Amino acid sequence: KLRKPHLCMGRMRFLLRGCMTRRPAKAGSIARGAGVALGEAVFRSLCEALQAGSYRAGDRLREEEVAQRLKVSRTPVREALGRLAARGFVEPAGGRGLIVRNLDISEVLELYAMREIMEGAAGRLAAEHAASTEIEALREIEQAFVEDSLTDAAEMARLNRAFHEAICRAARNRY
Repeated sequence: KLRKPHLCMGRMRFLLRGCMTRRPAKAGSIARGAGVALGEAVFRSLCEALQAGSYRAGDRLREEEVAQRLKVSRTPVREALGRLAARGFVEPAGGRGLIVRNLDISEVLELYAMREIMEGAAGRLAAEHAASTEIEALREIEQAFVEDSLTDAAEMARLNRAFHEAICRAARNRY
């Protein structure tokens, strides 16, 4: 099933990963509520953990361990892991669960080629539509980059995501 292309990286992550892009749930919990089925909540939680780097390429995901960590039964975990496998984000690990797969070089090049196009379009739209409060928020993130320059890699990555997400919101494009 084809999906419409999205114009921002936060939404592009959704397109590529089939996940919502929200802050990761706290360790040992999942984001429940708002009428979301438990299997969907587990799937989103795993997607968020992948996006946040909690799981890295080569890490093993065992159904029982994930269920214990998220405090749910194995059934919704099995469903979520099946969805991740169907999307190619994990692969069988010889009867011992699944492992997070690594992108090969051609996939990385394809991803960045598309990202270049989509981020440029999001920037153009943001320049046309951003409110003064959004521009100020971007300046604050930029200032934080300058202040934290080369001291904390995790904080720099967080700021980078925040900057790109702010541009996407300012673009005022639902896709």
